[in-house]
Amino acid sequence: MWESALYTKLINDSELRQYVSTYNNQPSIFSSSVPENIAFPYIVFMISNTSGPDSAVDVFDVVINHFDYQTSAKNSRSAAKRIIELLDREHLTHADYTPIRLFKRWIGSAVRENEDRDPKAQHYIIRF
Repeated sequence: MWESALYTKLINDSELRQYVSTYNNQPSIFSSSVPENIAFPYIVFMISNTSGPDSAVDVFDVVINHFDYQTSAKNSRSAAKRIIELLDREHLTHADYTPIRLFKRWIGSAVRENEDRDPKAQHYIIRF
């Protein structure tokens, strides 16, 4: 798949790196899974093939999650905004798929207002 192209685009952005912690001297940006006991904030993304309507075109669903733990959602909103600035209408290249064109489909917060909600838990989701 083409995770490496997306990963490279995300970790090479100095502004986005401000919105994540570090893990093993790298920005805390991960594909598919996150190591145990990772420090907040971090980003995890998943790419899945959804088989487009045309057999000549592969269609993918890209979901990028920003997780944080603080009383303000300011940094999470800023991270989500930066991810959109970086990726909406972007063309990535990879040996397996070229060009890879990304289009923003949806952004929202996964945190629901209810009695059990931890007020510091921040989770923003961006779909392409």
